[in-house]
Amino acid sequence: MATRDEIYLAALLHDIGKFWQRADENFDRSIEISKETLSLIDYISHKTQSGYPTHQHVIWTYELASRLSKKYDHINENIIKLAAYHHRPENEDGAIIQLADWWARGMEASYEETENEIRFGTDRYKKIPLGNVFSLVHLENQNNKDFKLTGFNLTPLSINTKEIFPQTFTLELQNSQEIHRKLWNEFYKELFEIPKPKDENGFKCFANTLFYLLKKYLWKIPADTRESFPVSSLFEHTKITAAISWCLKTFIEENRNNQNIKYQNTRYRFEKGTFPLLLIFVGISGIQKFI
Repeated sequence: MATRDEIYLAALLHDIGKFWQRADENFDRSIEISKETLSLIDYISHKTQSGYPTHQHVIWTYELASRLSKKYDHINENIIKLAAYHHRPENEDGAIIQLADWWARGMEASYEETENEIRFGTDRYKKIPLGNVFSLVHLENQNNKDFKLTGFNLTPLSINTKEIFPQTFTLELQNSQEIHRKLWNEFYKELFEIPKPKDENGFKCFANTLFYLLKKYLWKIPADTRESFPVSSLFEHTKITAAISWCLKTFIEENRNNQNIKYQNTRYRFEKGTFPLLLIFVGISGIQKFI
């Protein structure tokens, strides 16, 4: 079975395929996907009635994790499988990441717009930008005629005012495969420039470096492009999934004899009254003035 750290690292990588997928051609036309990865599609993703993979991003997740394993000893077979098989887990550890992924998704805000929804057309998942959640905030009993949704163009994390502040959410703001590819190439280059860990703290050093690299490049990428106005970034989803995965693994290890923890058919279930983690609300003095 995997360690807590392995589960955490696998969770950090579980949706990285969404980034690469949006920068690449379809999996059956991609020159990036190896034959080994393609041979595993039936195992890592469910399929539609017509035989098409339902969660294609895991194909790219597996490909990247496999490449990383060839350079970094800390990326072992456990981590590769846990990251890529999170929609079709094979064991208890895989079920932990699957559950964490579901819970993280359940926390993400959604905004339903029907009347004025922008239609991004074909390859919507490569085009729709990240929305700005603060543009949804408006006061009751106030004149909101100028209410406008805003969003972000796709760039690495920077304090440049042209890149960090949102713009009006329109078709002109939309992303493209070319924009994603440029960003992906920059990320990929930096990812494989991470020094190889050499001491006993190497694993955590690698994981921490990866965390901040993901923050730099995923902070403006929507986590779920099916929403009409996605406001949760792929980085936030990744971060929360990894945190919950670590908590669940810790709780299960420390409560092995707890009859309220059920594992059956590659899924975990916690009986009513069992709380495997706590969410803590923290108020920061002065933050409203800053905002």
